Amino acid sequence: MENPTTNPEEDFMKDFISEELVILKVSNGKEFSYKPWTGGDALIHSRKYLTPEGQTDFGKLQKCKILYNLKKVPYSSDNVQKIIGLNKPKAWLELSEDEKWSFLNKLSEKIIGDIITEINKIDFCDEELKKKS
Repeated sequence: MENPTTNPEEDFMKDFISEELVILKVSNGKEFSYKPWTGGDALIHSRKYLTPEGQTDFGKLQKCKILYNLKKVPYSSDNVQKIIGLNKPKAWLELSEDEKWSFLNKLSEKIIGDIITEINKIDFCDEELKKKS
């Protein structure tokens, strides 16, 4: 029997992830844009973060989330060119996977840690956490 205080449409929508970009603020005040990780993202990229035994390598999972779902960084194409030695400036979304990773690897450990923390708040946020925020 359906709970009369529960809206079936709201229950239905809890099963889906909004793919609207979310702003990730890091400790230095800079903002990154991130598209929340969906079940489809997990399936598409699973071969990159699952071990041969089928276990999740959480380091590789975080790398996938950052590489594929970080949609905007607070650095100009000229900054990116300078940091990773490109021949010409490229916008973030024009960079190859290797170029993005090369750039991200040069960020401070603190900034990468902040990005991962913010991503986890979004992707692993359960209903109890949502109620507290």
